[in-house]
Amino acid sequence: MPILSWILLLVTVLLWLGLVVTIAQINASDAAGNGMSYSFGMIMAIVLWCLLAVLMLIAAKKGEMPGWVNIAALLLLPLSLAAGMATINLLYRRGADVSGWPIVVPAAVPLLIVSFVVWATVPTLRAAFPEELMSRAVWGAILVLSLLPWPLLREKNRRVAALQIAYEAAGRAGADSAEQALEAQFQSLSAGTPLREWLVFATAGNDLRERTLAGIRTLPRRQAEAEALTGPDLAMLMYELRNLDLKATSALCATTREFLVAHAESFRAKAPLTARYEIEGSAIETYLFAMQWLGAHDCDLTTAVDSYDSVVRLFPASADREQFLSRLASLRRAPR
Repeated sequence: MPILSWILLLVTVLLWLGLVVTIAQINASDAAGNGMSYSFGMIMAIVLWCLLAVLMLIAAKKGEMPGWVNIAALLLLPLSLAAGMATINLLYRRGADVSGWPIVVPAAVPLLIVSFVVWATVPTLRAAFPEELMSRAVWGAILVLSLLPWPLLREKNRRVAALQIAYEAAGRAGADSAEQALEAQFQSLSAGTPLREWLVFATAGNDLRERTLAGIRTLPRRQAEAEALTGPDLAMLMYELRNLDLKATSALCATTREFLVAHAESFRAKAPLTARYEIEGSAIETYLFAMQWLGAHDCDLTTAVDSYDSVVRLFPASADREQFLSRLASLRRAPR
């Protein structure tokens, strides 16, 4: 066999060794590392079998072997490659009930092919091992190994599918349970329940939210309680201010105005450090609908508008910034 063929043979053996080591450690790292091992294993398997195909071509041209071996190799090389890749899939993320013995497929098949190539191209080895015995033993073993992983892989896929169905069913059951618990909590609300407890449900799904808003509009003390809210409770109120059938009393105007000023000022330190207004824009404009409702109901928002205006102008100019400034300007009109 020419020296270049021996070099190719050496490269093939080294690649085979790397493949076996990679597959053996395919689950030894974290998720990212295991994923890389899986990808490298697949690539190495494809390259290795390409080299094996080249070696078989050399053996067919330079060596001596039965004619039927050419047909067998033509069929079994791609089949054994598929079996090797199936084995990698089988061993990757295998469960505790799946042993690692299928690694024998990608470990043994390349060695059998390399052994056959060496036998076919080295006269002394051909003389030592009968042609038919060597050919039948090698390619028969490759056929058996090429069929081994498929039942195991099919069983693994069946288990994975069953687990997926179980997880989805558990997720649906959990969601149903959570929805039932939320519904039970909602049903416990009454006309005597504080407004802040009702407002929590206004952030739920559409059906519950609409029912919550309808319930709040019937609360006899909603006006007084709204005027007394502070902090996070007042923030929840501001989200739905226009939907609660409240009156824009001087007390409510004062409470919400102070809240809006504090909200605007919370962005003053961020403005010089922000590259674009759009990064903070949605958060800044969170209570725009509430401001529009208050303005339409004769609340004096001058101090709040001034705070937002001065803070927003600290951000770099942009179309979104100018649009919000224009909306703020429309809120400056004097109360009727």
